[in-house]
This record gives sequence, C-alpha cells and structure tokens, in this order.
Amino acid sequence: MSLEELLQAAVDAREMTDEAQWRLGAICTLLCGKMQVTKGKAAEVLGCSTQRVTSLIRTWETFPTEHDRVPELTWKHHEIASKTEKPHEAIALAADNQWSIRELSAAVKTVKPEEEAAMEKAKRARNLVRTVLDHNNTASRWLEAQLRELMGVETC
Repeated sequence: MSLEELLQAAVDAREMTDEAQWRLGAICTLLCGKMQVTKGKAAEVLGCSTQRVTSLIRTWETFPTEHDRVPELTWKHHEIASKTEKPHEAIALAADNQWSIRELSAAVKTVKPEEEAAMEKAKRARNLVRTVLDHNNTASRWLEAQLRELMGVETC
C-alpha cells in the first residue's frame, strides 16, 4: 500500500467516525425528544455518560443539516463550537483560520456561562424528580408534597 493510499484510508476512517457521531446525535435527539427517553437511559444503552448524550444532542441541534456544517472540520470542531454563545460564528472562524481542535478550544474558551450551567443543573434535577415521581410510592408522594409546599401549591 502506498503512502497516498494510507493517507486516504486515514481520511476515510475519520469521515466514517464523524458520520457515526452525527448519526448518534440524531438518534439521541429523537430518543430524548420525541420518544421521551431520559438521557440517563440513552447513556446506559450507549455505554456512555449523560454528559456525552447531552453533548451529542446539543451538537446535532446546533448543526442539524449538512448545510449547517463545515465538511472540512471534524465532529469535535462542531461539538466545541456548539458550546459557545455563537456556535455558527465559532465554526466559521475555525474554518476561515484552519484551526485545529486545540486552537478552536483555546479561541472560544469553552467555559460555560453561569446561566447555561444553572440551566443544565435544573434540567438534571427535573429529570431526577420525574424519575422519582414515576414510581408512585411513598418516596414519590413525599417528594410531590415537598414540591407543592415549595411552590406554594395547595393539595386537594
């Protein structure tokens, strides 16, 4: 096998890996959206963390079509850009500057704003509450009463 054939095989493998990530993003979005599967359950089935499922969904929702994506850049570039306040601008900058993943990460400083971190925490809490309430047992009734008290909602 020649050097050029090996290099082409490496590019092909990378493209296949990226395509698999886009498919996983689409599948997780459908599972956790329309099918109402929890991210925890999706993560369990996929053998990954709920954070990974969240990242797959966020990246897919940010760049859902091939028109939204930059084909010269990897899934990881898009994943990093999806964490920013202006993901389409971030991915365009990466393309224009031919940034590596590391350069893009440094440029966008993927630290989440406090509001986004708070929202993720609230979503996790909501999912945990939903899981407990779905069991319809002593613990779920106690939690429901506590939540009603917190919200100032009277029980019948």
